Amino acid sequence: MLPAYASIRDACAALALGKADADAAAPLDALRKLVVDPLALPAETRRVLVSPDADLCFVPFALLLPEREV
Repeated sequence: MLPAYASIRDACAALALGKADADAAAPLDALRKLVVDPLALPAETRRVLVSPDADLCFVPFALLLPEREV
């Protein structure tokens, strides 16, 4: 189960996409914990199809799932 949308929205806003000097490591980790970890994907899952909505449309999911094909 995913957390409340407000948590996800705030994590997306913290990502600060488009700002070259922004450090994305912490916001990406926060988004990973909110959006990816609850899915509990098995290790053998190599490919993930993403159909984001709202603020998640601007999230680079390949960075959230670096060990998988997105």
